[in-house]
Amino acid sequence: MKISLFVSFKKWIISVFNPPYQLTLSEKIIRPSPNEVLYVFKQYGSHDYIKISYTDILNNHNIMRSINPTNLMDIHLNEYLIKLESDRYRIKEQLRNNIYALSNNHHEEIYSGEHICKNIDMFSNISTTDICKIAYASGFNKGRKISTEISEIIAKNHNERLANKTTSNNIIKIKCNK
Repeated sequence: MKISLFVSFKKWIISVFNPPYQLTLSEKIIRPSPNEVLYVFKQYGSHDYIKISYTDILNNHNIMRSINPTNLMDIHLNEYLIKLESDRYRIKEQLRNNIYALSNNHHEEIYSGEHICKNIDMFSNISTTDICKIAYASGFNKGRKISTEISEIIAKNHNERLANKTTSNNIIKIKCNK
C-alpha cells in the first residue's frame, strides 16, 4: 500500500514539473502584408517566448509534439478562417454597363452583374456586402431598361391614337335605325 502511494506521488510530482507539452500559446501577432500570423508561445518552466509561424509548426514534428493540442486546434482553426477569407472575392473595380472586376488574393476575374445574380454558386465565394451592391445595381439597371421600354410602347401607342384621331375626324359615321 505504501509503495503504490509512493509511486503515484512520484508520478504526480514528475507530471507537475515535467508536463507533456512544453509550449503554450500566449498571443498572436498578425502581419498585414503577407497575411501571415506569428504565434507567440511561452516555454514551460522559463520566461522564454518563442515566435513561430504556422508553416514552421507544420514542417517540424518536434515543435508540433511540444505544443498543447488545444492550442494546435485553435491555431488550425484560425489558419482555416484566414484561408477562407483570402479566397473570398471582393469588388476590385466597378466598370461601365454593370460589369465588375472581382479579385481575391490569387487572381482577378471580370463578370457582368446579371451573370453574378443568375449564378447562385458564385455567392459562396463573394462577400455578402458586395453581393448586395451587385444585386442592387443590376436590379436598378434592369428596372431602367424596362422603364424605357414601357415609355417607348406608351409613346408609340399615343402616336398611333393621334394618327387614328386625325383619320377618324375626316370619316363620318352613319348609323342606320330600323
